[in-house]
Amino acid sequence: MPSDEQLLSAYYQGDAQAFEELERRLEPFALNVARSRGVLDREERQDVAQEALFRLLRTRDGGARFDPARATVRAWFAKVVERTVIDWFRRNRRVPALSETGRVDPPDPAAGTEERAVLAGVLEDLRECLGRLEDPYRLVVSRRMHGESLRSIAESEGRSVDWVHEKENTAKRRLRRDMEARGHRGPWR
Repeated sequence: MPSDEQLLSAYYQGDAQAFEELERRLEPFALNVARSRGVLDREERQDVAQEALFRLLRTRDGGARFDPARATVRAWFAKVVERTVIDWFRRNRRVPALSETGRVDPPDPAAGTEERAVLAGVLEDLRECLGRLEDPYRLVVSRRMHGESLRSIAESEGRSVDWVHEKENTAKRRLRRDMEARGHRGPWR
């Protein structure tokens, strides 16, 4: 059975059946990634997964192609799904969306007064929750929000990638707990 990497390579060379097999394998993965990033409704997760797979389909003709020297297909595709989730939250204006670098976007000035007030309150709560994280959790989250990789943080801190990953996951759990305690649901994952 060919690997995901072999299937994507075959697709890039024009094999449509390779994409069909890759789609069959990656759709459940995309649904799980979307759920872990806060898309709770099943139909909405399916929409996100389909859009992410469509983005993958388009990479053959340009755009950000998969590079096997940088990641596995699943790690790369997880980022595609995460960016799709961010775009989905922005389009649906559910909560302030996290940008691709992890920064919190300010409320849309085109939104109505009530919506801007709600979003500003959510942003304030999120900033407060971030500020309550103790080091090293705040350090890891801050650097990740600025687009730094786990490996880069680990190297500069003299720690393992697993250590950085554990600190990030713990911080996300604490943020989710704190934000949900304040009545907010969203992509705090």
